[in-house]
Amino acid sequence: MHTQADTAATIRAGVARYVLTVKADDKHLCAQPKDLPWKYVPARTMRGTGHGRRETRTTKTADVPA
Repeated sequence: MHTQADTAATIRAGVARYVLTVKADDKHLCAQPKDLPWKYVPARTMRGTGHGRRETRTTKTADVPA
């Protein structure tokens, strides 16, 4: 699911939890996670192959205060 402000607001209004992708093209949304203590957040790395190439993806997931 792509990240849109109205989608995120609807999810939060319903007291739901969801993982939203943060990309650099949304300056306001991208500024919020910069203040999180990332060095204490565990990373998950996934490796796989597909379409003739090897991929490595690393993700970190943290709660963002409202």
